[in-house]
Amino acid sequence: MKQIRTKVKNQALNKSSTSSTSSSDVLQGRSAYDVFVEKFKAWVHGVDPKASVNSTEKDIAITISDTLTDEQIKQAQPMVDGMLKIKQSGENELRQYDPNFKAPNLIVLDANAKVIAQEQDGKMILDK
Repeated sequence: MKQIRTKVKNQALNKSSTSSTSSSDVLQGRSAYDVFVEKFKAWVHGVDPKASVNSTEKDIAITISDTLTDEQIKQAQPMVDGMLKIKQSGENELRQYDPNFKAPNLIVLDANAKVIAQEQDGKMILDK
């Protein structure tokens, strides 16, 4: 988990949302939701190639490849906050091309499908 947490934190700090790309280049005739899911999945797999991402227009769930103990879940706040920052950055970038776009709420689970955290009101809340 430490390796995943470090990669998430570093990528969240280095994420840039500046872009001069036109809407047609970014969306390529697809919905902002479809572009978001594609890019977010690519980011997740870049950090944790064994993770899975499942999405509906309401929720996007990341299942990381590690199984966490209750104690490890209590220490996962920096990791899930980093995931949320990446999600929010992607959402903000796509709003340049679709002002009505709203990214799905983020849910993070461990390898045993145990909920680690869920997004509520723009913050990640750990499952305790």
